[in-house]
Amino acid sequence: MILLEINLESFIIERTYIRNGKNCFFDQIRQILVIATPEEYVRQKLICFLLNILKVPLDKIGVEVPLAHFKRGEKSRADLVIYGNYDEDNLMPVMVIECKAPEVFLTDTVYEQVRHYNEILCSDTIAITNGSELLIWSWDEKQKEFLPLLALPKYIDLVIKQNLLFDYEEQPVWERPKFSEIFGGEVANEFIEQGWIGEGIDKTLYPFIINLAGFLLDDTKKLPPQVLNGINIIEDGGIRYTSFGNAAGGRWPGYYRYFIIEDGEKNNQIISLAIMGGIKCENHPKFRNSPGYTVFIVAIDDFDKSHNSLQLNIDNYTFRQENTVAIWHDGRLAVGNLGAVKKNEVLDFVKKKAPELIDESGKVLLGSFNNLEEITWETPEAKEFLGRIVKYALLRDEFRESVKSVKNT
Repeated sequence: MILLEINLESFIIERTYIRNGKNCFFDQIRQILVIATPEEYVRQKLICFLLNILKVPLDKIGVEVPLAHFKRGEKSRADLVIYGNYDEDNLMPVMVIECKAPEVFLTDTVYEQVRHYNEILCSDTIAITNGSELLIWSWDEKQKEFLPLLALPKYIDLVIKQNLLFDYEEQPVWERPKFSEIFGGEVANEFIEQGWIGEGIDKTLYPFIINLAGFLLDDTKKLPPQVLNGINIIEDGGIRYTSFGNAAGGRWPGYYRYFIIEDGEKNNQIISLAIMGGIKCENHPKFRNSPGYTVFIVAIDDFDKSHNSLQLNIDNYTFRQENTVAIWHDGRLAVGNLGAVKKNEVLDFVKKKAPELIDESGKVLLGSFNNLEEITWETPEAKEFLGRIVKYALLRDEFRESVKSVKNT
C-alpha cells in the first residue's frame, strides 16, 4: 500500500444549517441537507477536492449510491462513485471511494469494504480516505489485480483508462421566451412538449402559465437573500432536476426551483417549486383516464425523504378578473395513509397561525399577478407570492404532523 497525504483543509464548508435541531451540511451533489457527522465532513470536503482539483464534472459524481441499482437485493451504499459516459445515454463507474471519519484508520477492513462495493460496480479505480490520508488502487489488466497508485489521476485519465467518452460539451442554458412571444402558439407548443403545460387545460391560461413557469425556470436571475412574509430566504439555489412524490403514491420528476429557507422555528429547510403538465390520455395502462391538467407543486425535503406539501391544479385554483390572475386554495389536504381531512379544519388552522393568508371569502390567497406584465424578481407580486406559498406549504406540513400525533396517541 502507498499512503498518500491529502489536504482538504483548503476547502471551506462556508456554512452549516440547522434541521430538526441537528447541524447539517448542504450537499451540492444531491442538493439536500445532510446531518453533519465527522464522516460527512470528510465526504463534503472530498467532493470539493474532486470538483476543483481532479476536475470531475458535477453531474458525474454519485453520493450514497444504492448498490441495489446494480445488484438486486444488495443493501449497501457506496459513499462516492465517479462516472464516465459509456455512450451518450449511459454511465459507467470509473472510480469508487469509501470515506471514513478522521479518527478512523485505513485498515484492510476498509479496503475490503470498497473492494466488495466494486465487485458490483466494476470500476477500474478504488480509493479509501479519512480526510488526511488516502489510499488508491488501479486495476492492472496484465497482473489481474488492483495495484497501488503513486498519485491521484485526473478525471480525464480515469475516463481514458476505461475507453469511455469524455464529455467536453457544456449543457446549453435554457433561455426564457420574450414576454412578447408568450401569447403565440409556438411557445405554448414548446412548453407542452417539455411537460410544463398540460394539454387539457383552458388555453386562455397558457400565457399566464408560460409567464409563471418561465419565471421559475430562468436560472440566470436569482433572488437575493431576504425575508418574505416572515420567511427568511437564505439562498435561491436555482434549478435542479429531481422527483417528489404525493400522498397518492405518484411521482413528479422534472425541473424544480429550490430555495434554502429558515422557518419560524429557526430550522433550515429546502423548498422546491415547479409547474408541470399531466399527461392527457384515455384508457392508458398506467395513467388510465387523465384530462391533462397543469399542477403547481411545492415540495419539501426532509433529509433522505421528500414529499409534495402542495399539489395545486392551476385550472381549478386560478381566478381571472380583467387583467389580474389570482392563485388560491381551499385547504384540500391528505395525510398519508390517513387520507383526506376536512378542508375547514385546515383553513381554521391556517387562519389561527397566519391569518394574513386568508382572504375575505375564507380561502387561502397565494398571490395575484398582472397578466399584462412579465413576472420577475423585481415584481413585488412575485416576492409576495413566494413568501405566501412557502408559508402555506410549511403550515400544511405542520398540520399533517398534528393530525399524525393525535392519531398515534
